[in-house]
Amino acid sequence: DCGRALSRYHPGRTSSAVNALMPIRWRSEARSGGVAVGVVHLGLVRFAGGTLALTATLVLARALGPQQYGAYSFVIALVALLALPVRNGLSTLTVRETARAERLGELGLMKGVWRWSFWSAGGAALLAGMLLILVMVVLGERLGPDRRLIAWGPFLLLPLCWIGVLGAALAGQQKVALGRLPENVFRPGLLLLLLGVFTYCFAVPLSAATAMAVTIAAAWLSLLAALLLRRVSQPSALVQIRATYRIRHWINAVWPLTLLGGAQALNMHVDVVMLGVLAAPEDVGLYRVVVQSVTVVIVGQQIVNMVIAPRLARLHVAGELQQLQRLVTSSARANFAAALVPALALLFFGEVLLTFVFGAAYAQGATALAVLCFGQLLNAAVGPVGVLLNMSGHERDTLIGVSMASGANVILNLLLIPFLGLLGAAIASAATLAIWNMLLMRQVKNRLGVVSAVVDLQSHGTRP
Repeated sequence: DCGRALSRYHPGRTSSAVNALMPIRWRSEARSGGVAVGVVHLGLVRFAGGTLALTATLVLARALGPQQYGAYSFVIALVALLALPVRNGLSTLTVRETARAERLGELGLMKGVWRWSFWSAGGAALLAGMLLILVMVVLGERLGPDRRLIAWGPFLLLPLCWIGVLGAALAGQQKVALGRLPENVFRPGLLLLLLGVFTYCFAVPLSAATAMAVTIAAAWLSLLAALLLRRVSQPSALVQIRATYRIRHWINAVWPLTLLGGAQALNMHVDVVMLGVLAAPEDVGLYRVVVQSVTVVIVGQQIVNMVIAPRLARLHVAGELQQLQRLVTSSARANFAAALVPALALLFFGEVLLTFVFGAAYAQGATALAVLCFGQLLNAAVGPVGVLLNMSGHERDTLIGVSMASGANVILNLLLIPFLGLLGAAIASAATLAIWNMLLMRQVKNRLGVVSAVVDLQSHGTRP
């Protein structure tokens, strides 16, 4: 109890004497076995989900064609652009506070942050839906057929935001793979199932509007699965414990995380949205396929980062910097190794793979695909800088770095898309990745004394 109390009032500065008072199980957070098992479990989930998502992309891209698939992709990008700040902000807070509350034995606080984040996500999703309708009204007829599709967007925002915070509650308990099942497996699986039911069983013609309706139905069904999973996986004692709240603390922490999520959403989706405004719908469809294809490069990094996030929070609150450095170094090397092979395959055989998988109409996206691969390789080599800063309470540093990169991203897209089309969007995205990773890597070294990259090019600092 003394150790828990001291660590609560002095997070990140717990002495060795306090660490000795902690339960023994908390002193093994960075052991590679636990991380490896988590990576394997989440890897299986992501592999299954990635296969289903790629299949859904293939089915929709081939059935709709570049123009209709571009219209569908434009609306999906708008929805993701608005949902990601809510999902990232509240989900990151939920993972961090759940891990800390469980470590300190404060189940009432865990229950409180779950309830608060769930209903906050709902309210924020409703506001984001109103903003989406405003976008539809302001842009008006310039959107053409996309305008009618945007009206479906608010019905997709709410389940996406809720699924994010429900999965984060499980991730904070180190049940990351279980928390990702609804998002990564159930949603694309149900999308494929419903597409088959509507198009083959009921002979409904597949259009961009039909695809959007089926996407929304799959999201709501996945939300029901997420609610059930959190219910059956929560600690049994949680049912009878009264929830406690630290709303002021959570609000102070969540606003920079939400702004950070907004900046990340801007970086991830502004290229697709700006292509939809500045270029032809065919370019949007081509670029969407390219972006979907490059996810095979970052899937390993995403898996490792999601598994280590709660462990980073636990190690930081315990002041175990040596184990923290070991975990960060091994994670960075695993990220780069996982990214290297698929990146090389796409660099050398991108045109062939795009033609084989999506059709000859998408082969012209190979150059943009190569540019994005270079950007993601650099991203993997720098290490889990954003996750590390967020889990250690330095989310404002992450916000500053990513916001600066977001501004550069918008400017580069405005300058390059009118002249280079989807290649300009790819160059802007790759440059943005380089900017924010360099800025955040420097902040990790300054704030925590931790070397985040695969190789430390400096002669000083904490060594693994």
